[in-house]
Amino acid sequence: MRKLLKPLPDKIAAEAWEAAAVRGSRGMRYDAATQRAFLIQHGVNGVLHVFRFDAITSMEVATGLYAAIDKATPVNMKRLRAIYTEVTGHAIEPIGTRH
Repeated sequence: MRKLLKPLPDKIAAEAWEAAAVRGSRGMRYDAATQRAFLIQHGVNGVLHVFRFDAITSMEVATGLYAAIDKATPVNMKRLRAIYTEVTGHAIEPIGTRH
């Protein structure tokens, strides 16, 4: 698992590693250096998910994004994209949709 977390900023990877020890845990972390937010979620089924959100310009935006996600729980990928667009004004193109 450490190999899979390696591309993440060190602090975010450490947080994800810790979350992996607690099923059902979820939280948002913000990395100011990359202006990215990371939703870290360890499902009760044992699967760890780390979602990266780009163009998050401040901790306040990351906090607003997490609050919107938390309010909409449970969410799927389509809903996560919609929430990101609602909060940031940026659209996400799903993988494989560019021509």
